[in-house]
Amino acid sequence: MTFQNSQPDQHHNFFSPDSLRAMIPYTLPLFIIIVLLISLFLFHNEIEKIVNDNALEDFNSMIVTNGFHTLSLPDGRHWQISYEENTLQVFSGEVRHNSAIHSGEFAILSQDILLTNGDFQDPSRVSIAVSNHHFTWRSEDGSQPQGSINLLHTLPMDQSIFQNLRQVEQGQYILIKGYEIDRIDGWDDAGNYIGYWQDSGCNTILVTEIFIGE
Repeated sequence: MTFQNSQPDQHHNFFSPDSLRAMIPYTLPLFIIIVLLISLFLFHNEIEKIVNDNALEDFNSMIVTNGFHTLSLPDGRHWQISYEENTLQVFSGEVRHNSAIHSGEFAILSQDILLTNGDFQDPSRVSIAVSNHHFTWRSEDGSQPQGSINLLHTLPMDQSIFQNLRQVEQGQYILIKGYEIDRIDGWDDAGNYIGYWQDSGCNTILVTEIFIGE
C-alpha cells in the first residue's frame, strides 16, 4: 500500500492590490529622480555652464593679441582691454578674503582678493565684508584705521597664475605684480556687445606674477 502526501499548489502573488497600493506614495518621487538623472545625462554641458556662469577654467586657452589689449576664446567670446598706465604695479598684504568671480560676461576675471596692511589686518580693530565685487569696512573702536586695504579683481595672464590665485587662503601674506586695468569691453560668441567692466574704488589687474608667503 502506498501513501502519498499531497498538498495543494500555492501561488504567490507578488503584486497584490495591497502591495500596489503601498507603492503609490513612492511613485512620484521615483519618477522625479528618474527624470532628473536623465536630464543630468542629456544636458550635462549646459548645466555645467549655468553653474559655472561660463567662467574660464583654462587660461592657457586665451588667444592674446595686441600686447594683452585683446583677449579671445576659442568659442568666439572676446574682450578689449584698456589699461590705466603702462608701469608695473605691486600690491602686497595679508589676505582677508578670496572668492571666485564667476562672471559669464567677463569670464577672464578669476578672483576677488582683499589685501590688507596695518590696522586693516586685525579683525578686532576693523571688520570687513565683501559682496558683489565690492567691500565695506568698519572701525570697531570708531577711530581711523592706519594702513591700506585693496580689493583686487584678477585677470591671470596664464593657467599657472590662475591656479596660484585660486589657492590663496585667508591669513596668507602675498605679493602680486601686474598692470592695472581701466576698462574691459566684452562681446559674446555671436559677436554681440555685452557691456563693459570698470571697477569703482577697487583694482582690476592683469596679474603677471604672484608670490605667496606664510
